[in-house]
Amino acid sequence: MKYKIRLIDHLRMLSHLIITDAILFVLYIWYFRFTIPTAYFYWLFLLLFLTQILPTVWVHYNHYLLNKNSVFILDVANNSFQFDEPDIKIKANFNEIECVKFVGSYGGGTGVYSFGEYCFCAIKMKDGRNFIVTSLLVPSLKSKFKNKLGIPFEESFKILAIA
Repeated sequence: MKYKIRLIDHLRMLSHLIITDAILFVLYIWYFRFTIPTAYFYWLFLLLFLTQILPTVWVHYNHYLLNKNSVFILDVANNSFQFDEPDIKIKANFNEIECVKFVGSYGGGTGVYSFGEYCFCAIKMKDGRNFIVTSLLVPSLKSKFKNKLGIPFEESFKILAIA
């Protein structure tokens, strides 16, 4: 399977933020019957901005910078993969991987945080080369790597999954 960041991947990862904020805005307008007390609106927007929008945009931008020119080809049938970036070109078998370190955000899968679904895998090769694959590049990243490739897999979590 060949993975490259496309517009649909940006929309997939940002959809929770867009949908949640739109629903909150509509509920706010409906609750105040189209009369928005500006003090409440500003405080609620500031709270939403600091807890949802800013962290999500920050993590998204970080993941985009890490894999913006990357192509990842995963061939499970032949136990091989290929990772291409302008600086790094790796074509190897799974047995050449020393370990995979998965880093996810707390709250992933709960739907509470817009940034909860962001994660990345730091892959260390036996020859010393390292590279990072993000959830923006490969959807369902954890399920593709964990227990399927026969590779040592370490899991850790952070508030924001930033490499």
